Amino acid sequence: MTIKVPDEQLEVFGDKNLLTQLLSNLVENAIRHCPVGSKVLVLAETTPVGPTLRVTDDGPGIECENRERIFRRFFRGEKSRNSPGNGLGLALAKAICDLHGAEITVSENDPGTTFEINFLR
Repeated sequence: MTIKVPDEQLEVFGDKNLLTQLLSNLVENAIRHCPVGSKVLVLAETTPVGPTLRVTDDGPGIECENRERIFRRFFRGEKSRNSPGNGLGLALAKAICDLHGAEITVSENDPGTTFEINFLR
């Protein structure tokens, strides 16, 4: 796993424990659902919109038809049905983002998946 942090100070105001849980859920999901040897990248940067956090992997990805549904409680995609978990991690990540006025999106990384969190100013 690689973590890239900008040279300038990046501030996000919120509950430290919840924000730690948010990052933990995204990184653990990437590790859990990617084959051994896959790469996970965590990037934090300041954008014109505000601070942005990205968790990117080069694993199997998430089917397009499931990208909106993955944030629902207990949802498990076909690829993840045989792996550990209960389908709450991404629902919790979304709830934490909502509490902090942040937007979470998921997109294709080709291969893999990118989760982007924009902390709006």
